[in-house]
Amino acid sequence: MKCSDCGHAFSSKTDSEPTYYDPLKSILAYLLAGYGLINGVETAKDIFQSATGSKIDFSDLQERVDNIQQNNQLPDDLKQVARRLSWLDKVLLIEAAYLLIFTARPIEYEERLKINLLANAMEIGLEGVDAIIKHLRDQDYKGFAPLQIPN
Repeated sequence: MKCSDCGHAFSSKTDSEPTYYDPLKSILAYLLAGYGLINGVETAKDIFQSATGSKIDFSDLQERVDNIQQNNQLPDDLKQVARRLSWLDKVLLIEAAYLLIFTARPIEYEERLKINLLANAMEIGLEGVDAIIKHLRDQDYKGFAPLQIPN
């Protein structure tokens, strides 16, 4: 169900967190694990806070990284949750994915392909991804710097 005040989807009226919090944590963990960004945890936590206004515990993020390393099915998982997300939720998920990669390495073909794969799982086409990235650029990447995560 979508909240008319904030634009986020919630699983029920009694939920305290919007539906996109869980996939956001998983996307950040997926990218941390996939790119071996052990030094990127603090940046991932900052990106989560920027997208949600809430904090994420290191242990929660680490547990998800461990789960991703054992069961690498995030795109399939996103397909399942996508129908319950609002457009705003999906935009925030793609922004977070882009920002984490942007802060870790130059965005080249492989990185863009990974972002497009995540977007496609949520039924966002290439034009939508391009618009989301342009919006991030217009917002000066929400204050995140390229390559701010040390290798």
